Amino acid sequence: GRLAMVAAFGWVAAELWDDDIAAAFKIPSVLQENNGLNPSLLDGGLELPPVAYWAAVAAFTAWVENVGEKCKRDSLVRDGTYLAGDLGFDPLGLYPTDAEGKAEMQLAELKHGRLAMLAITSFALDEFVFQTPVVNPVA
Repeated sequence: GRLAMVAAFGWVAAELWDDDIAAAFKIPSVLQENNGLNPSLLDGGLELPPVAYWAAVAAFTAWVENVGEKCKRDSLVRDGTYLAGDLGFDPLGLYPTDAEGKAEMQLAELKHGRLAMLAITSFALDEFVFQTPVVNPVA
């Protein structure tokens, strides 16, 4: 769910800001090289980002997974319970402390994650079928 939420945001953000970000870093725009479409399994273009990018993605993913496993081990040792995905990261203090509030927040995250899964799937299918970007910024 969380990955789908990040992916759905990232898909739209890439279409809106890829040219500006590429220009700022003086690198080629991946979207321009892929006919304005986000790189995906359906549309191709996954080979366009440099190998260093994919290596950084793999390293970051491995680090996050390692942190998750450490949190899981610590939680199980501390009190014998573990809530999947709970990494103890809440810098703004938004997670409720009461049981009812926690249950509501967990359900909301589950629903948002499912909606994001549908969104990212529909983005990929839309671009594949119509061969146009999901977001067409008005200039």
